[in-house]
Amino acid sequence: MSTNYDRNQNETLSASIYENKLQKGKDLLKRVPSLINLPSKWQKTLTLKQMKEIATRANFHSSWQKIHSKSQLKEYLKEKSNEYNDFLQTIRRFTFDEYLEMGINNVRSNNRSKKRRKKNAALATERMDDSNAVSLKLGIRPALEASVHIIPSGSGVHLGQGLILTCAHCVTHDDYGDDDDDRDDLKIGRIVELVNAKGETFGSVCIQSSSSLDVALLQIPKKE
Repeated sequence: MSTNYDRNQNETLSASIYENKLQKGKDLLKRVPSLINLPSKWQKTLTLKQMKEIATRANFHSSWQKIHSKSQLKEYLKEKSNEYNDFLQTIRRFTFDEYLEMGINNVRSNNRSKKRRKKNAALATERMDDSNAVSLKLGIRPALEASVHIIPSGSGVHLGQGLILTCAHCVTHDDYGDDDDDRDDLKIGRIVELVNAKGETFGSVCIQSSSSLDVALLQIPKKE
């Protein structure tokens, strides 16, 4: 377990470089729209430079920054925007209360299955009364409120104060494939798009990463 190596790897950035990378990510998050919030008629109104900034926010391959024609990038942005929004619509298919009810029903179903496996369990013990349902709701609600999805793939948990714990491999960039060394220091300042169980979306910035432990810490900047 090379936790010291991971910590030192980020520290080799130096405090000033680390803060600079974070600030660039936050500035990009503030200025540039995400693929799920592109402005109306963006294909006609956005300049090539603006499209490249969206590609940067979306962690597209760096080769997109070298093109001189809008047409190819425009088509790829459209394709990825559709992918992001399709994922978002899947999450928004149900309301928060419906997800909460599904969670309660899943726990009930699991409890009943366990009880059925016990030969001496009476039928009455398989039924959950109203007090149990209330207890389940009180237990499941905060867990559901803390859960987030990464768009278009991945998940995390909200720790409070805008901090999200996720897997390091979820902080991806198109420059790095499965077999490439996407170093932890390169993930600092990278933007990750999030959606919660209420269908609300947030942009976040990676502030720490440990590939050896496969954990990363994201931060949702405070609204000014």
